[in-house]
Amino acid sequence: MNCKHLAHAIATCGVLLLPESVIAAEGQQGPLEAMSPALRMPQTDEATARLVWQAVVNQFPEIVNGPERDGIFVIAIALRPDGSVVRSGLRYSERESDWYANQQALRELMPVDAGEISGLLANLGYQRKGAAVLDDRILKGRVVLNVQMVPANWDETRDSGLVQRAVIQRHANLFLPPSGDHINQLTVVMNEKGEIARERVEALTVEHQGAMATVLGQCRLPPRAGDFGEYRISVDEGVAVFGALGVGPDQVGMAGSMRLSVPISAAVAAQSPRPVIGADGIERGVVLDTPELEVCYAWPRRPGEPAGGTPLAWDSIPRPRNRTPPQMLQVYQLTEQYFPSGSPADGNWMLLTYDGKVLRTGHVELHRDEALTSTYVERMLPGIKVGSSEGWAHTVTPKNPGEMHDEIISGSVFFLQPGSPLPPPENVLPAK
Repeated sequence: MNCKHLAHAIATCGVLLLPESVIAAEGQQGPLEAMSPALRMPQTDEATARLVWQAVVNQFPEIVNGPERDGIFVIAIALRPDGSVVRSGLRYSERESDWYANQQALRELMPVDAGEISGLLANLGYQRKGAAVLDDRILKGRVVLNVQMVPANWDETRDSGLVQRAVIQRHANLFLPPSGDHINQLTVVMNEKGEIARERVEALTVEHQGAMATVLGQCRLPPRAGDFGEYRISVDEGVAVFGALGVGPDQVGMAGSMRLSVPISAAVAAQSPRPVIGADGIERGVVLDTPELEVCYAWPRRPGEPAGGTPLAWDSIPRPRNRTPPQMLQVYQLTEQYFPSGSPADGNWMLLTYDGKVLRTGHVELHRDEALTSTYVERMLPGIKVGSSEGWAHTVTPKNPGEMHDEIISGSVFFLQPGSPLPPPENVLPAK
């Protein structure tokens, strides 16, 4: 998932990571202000917004009390649900060209076991100079704000970011590109110092079917109710996974799994992105085969802690009842209409106007390493300009008792830029 793409950062990734082109100069309208209505997130509720701004202003009073400045205050802050700050940082970007690098650097401060405050980007993530916060406090410069919230029972000494850092420092040689026939899985038991105490490496087979790659045998489970984005290992599986390392069931504390990727900057330095040309001869963008590593981890069980550890209280993080924007619900309904049961599993696409009118639908046969891109759509329909895109998937449950399993249909939605030329008129029919 490419969180540098504005559409994905807003609607999918859940963390504020704005691309360099988002911040417009004063007096101009940038992509953040002109974003397609179909991709706008719901507003954060007023009480949560106030809690966030109070914490930000307390940590960095210069954004409202200092002299007026023409640059950008780049802020990262992690809170508990009660508003107490667990980590924070500020970098001031005097030059437009510096703010994105500052934002990337500050992200390293943030806990890994944290979640977004849904709707943050709509009314908190970017504020212009002169905007009022906390009723009457005036911002002295532009502000880019990355806010995350940790569960109420989050423990800094158990954050999975400690596992990530230990693994990357010790086993950078285990990362392999997923386009191959296998990737590595590293199983580790940590100690109280945040170091790897025991470990095991095994190779996992990667099966490729069309553009889809499936890793077989990894210790990843579906998320439990209440968790968001975190995969947990059950006590029984934890015994099986970590028992091979000599750790008994009464010794396994908090456990989990993750897939790590080499940082994009390192991946780019190590290889040249290669263009992907589809069977139809149209270039669909470039592929950067970013090396990855599957990791299963366990912390030692502490006195009084249940076997398998105490789950993080994800439900303590404020979220609206429906985390999907109403406009995106309408888009999902369109995908179900145009790509019903029997449609291809992947490679489906829709082209919409800036305000959500369907212009085209279609299907492209995807092969290994291929993906639908804005470049592909623009070359297929010369003259149009794509402003943003969004991946989607829906599940069709079998209606007949004899059918084996759910049918998953996926694809991409592309939104034209405002003012883009329209493709020639054509009947828009459901894909078959």
